[in-house]
Amino acid sequence: MEDVQACADAGVDCVGLNFYRPSVRYLDPLAEETQAINSLASQCGLYRVGLFVNESIETVQEIAKQLQLDAVQFHGDETVEYVQQFLRVGIAVIRAIRLPTVPMEAGAIHSHVERWIDPSVTMLIDADAGAQFGGGGKQLHWPSIAAWARQYAEPLNLPWILAGGLTPQCVSEAKRVSTAGRVDVASGVENPRGTKSAALIREFVQACGPGGVDETA
Repeated sequence: MEDVQACADAGVDCVGLNFYRPSVRYLDPLAEETQAINSLASQCGLYRVGLFVNESIETVQEIAKQLQLDAVQFHGDETVEYVQQFLRVGIAVIRAIRLPTVPMEAGAIHSHVERWIDPSVTMLIDADAGAQFGGGGKQLHWPSIAAWARQYAEPLNLPWILAGGLTPQCVSEAKRVSTAGRVDVASGVENPRGTKSAALIREFVQACGPGGVDETA
């Protein structure tokens, strides 16, 4: 509850509710505490996203319906056909796309994302952390992301969010170099790992300047 309030006070746009059981940030979707967290986020006007990894379609849809989530975010091996099951029933989707952290050609990046192009799908461009379903604190090569954005994302009007190793110290530079208008943070505002810091959340948002923040709680 304190994390949600800290996000709202700092000016965060969006909170992520993590429903991936192995994660240090896992929330039990059936727990009263989760219901309260979700309710407070709604009252604060925060966009609420449920984060899932390789979960069944039925389970995700049930949780999304029960909590009246604004969107669902997929970080696993979900296919295009899987995601389309949610788009057909009007559920907005954020799709995490994990990229290597080395320099890449714009076309190579686009080969990773083009199959996800859909008006109702926002792409979360994240660092590939191997077996982990998340960035693992690694940073992408921001100039490569900028080249992709100029050549593909902007002309096609693709909605995307930059993730991967962002902190209050680097997020301003990350936005400037990558041209990202929206950013996602988790471990970068935690101290210790898995525990959100209200001070770091506030510093992160202030460092962002104009633009959106997708804060994963």
